[in-house]
Amino acid sequence: MLTRDAESLKRLLNDKFNYPKANVVLMKNDVKVPKDLWPSRDNILKEITQLVTSASANDYCFFYSFETDSGSWVFLADLDEAIQFHRDALVLCPPGHSGRFSSLNNLAVSLRVRVEQRGVLADLDEAIDLHRAALALRSPVHSHRSLASE
Repeated sequence: MLTRDAESLKRLLNDKFNYPKANVVLMKNDVKVPKDLWPSRDNILKEITQLVTSASANDYCFFYSFETDSGSWVFLADLDEAIQFHRDALVLCPPGHSGRFSSLNNLAVSLRVRVEQRGVLADLDEAIDLHRAALALRSPVHSHRSLASE
């Protein structure tokens, strides 16, 4: 079911929103896909690096992982690892980089999920700071500004 959801999301991004096929990467543990598209730490970092380093000034980076009903991550083994991936991605987007807004926001959202799921309150302050930093990168009328306050 979740694999079909992920494939549907990929088709939606490609077909309805015209994202280039090369820019929408679906990683899954499946013998039908090449091993370099299995969601290992190295493969995920490689894909994030490729997407972030090829980003242009107005590009928006979006990273998503599905979660099962039992709380385990389908594409990322655990939430802590997902947060570390977002931290690694943020390092690849230093101040002035076009992907920094997205990276700050993605890390903040992941930390907020951890607050909601595990009650790690220390993450709440960091998530707020990251959202504020992302907001500071967008003018009040920017079309993507509201993403940092979700």
